[in-house]
Amino acid sequence: VHVTNDREIRIFEKNNGSILYSIPSRGNIKEMNPRTWNKKCHRILSGILDTYHPRSFLFDGDYPFRGVINAITIRPEMNCFWLRESPLNFKIPSLPIDGFDAFDAIIHPSISRRDDPDSIIGVSGTIFCNPIIGKYPNDAKIEAWHNKFNTKGKKIIFVQMSKQILEYESIFQQLLLHKDIVLLCLSSSTPKQFNLNKQIIYSHTLSTNEAISLSDACLISPDFHNIHSCFLMNKPTICIVDSKPHLDSIYREFGTKNLPLILIESLADDDFISISLERILDEKYQMQLVERMKEMTIKDGTKELCSLIRDLHSTNLPQEVQDD
Repeated sequence: VHVTNDREIRIFEKNNGSILYSIPSRGNIKEMNPRTWNKKCHRILSGILDTYHPRSFLFDGDYPFRGVINAITIRPEMNCFWLRESPLNFKIPSLPIDGFDAFDAIIHPSISRRDDPDSIIGVSGTIFCNPIIGKYPNDAKIEAWHNKFNTKGKKIIFVQMSKQILEYESIFQQLLLHKDIVLLCLSSSTPKQFNLNKQIIYSHTLSTNEAISLSDACLISPDFHNIHSCFLMNKPTICIVDSKPHLDSIYREFGTKNLPLILIESLADDDFISISLERILDEKYQMQLVERMKEMTIKDGTKELCSLIRDLHSTNLPQEVQDD
């Protein structure tokens, strides 16, 4: 059973074997305050859990808000996991006081890291696995997509950045100076002045992995899932790193500072951003990045993690269910 309030609902359009509940995000409900929102989420999620009685609960997100925590803490029979793909440690005051304790284990998909990045996790355990990499389309689907949006002869840049980045608008402005490219975005999260720009393609049906596979290069925020996917698909990438902790976490993840990524550590230098964009669009430089990416091996940990969760799931089943 899948419960979501994000755009990944589009993945389920072709999957009739899954049960999907979609809850609008708080920002989509006018004048909705956090306290009321959490109470409503608690009631909705509790109703779903009461209906299906799942043995395992997996929270995939950066922040387990109060409504989720309240719904799962009263169900000790469930195995509860938090899939943490954020590159940063959590500042404990930013979480509900029992944010970690509500989960049996925190899952960290990682290439090489085997030390827990969260300094205080309460009674929760820690599970490490190889990166979680989603499915991506075959050549025929990619060709059909190019035909649909008439992108032949143009470079496609996948852009997925946080709106919190100070130079957010400036980056879009500099990208759109290049008339031989189109920008691929998964939602209308672009600066308002560019909403009608013909160089920007919005898609509400592509998954993140599909968007990365369709693109010639990527411009992303430091999210491990996106970085792992870009490496696996050998896509030249600019990673917008606006703090030293972000940068250090990426170096720690890969075990080296010599990475085939363009890491922008500071967004205060417009010239550096401009130069980085020029480099990522240069075919010769793209080839160099791709060759270096091919030297790094990334193993998909999805099946391994699913097997582990199912094993834990079965050990908690009542004896009569196991016998059946």
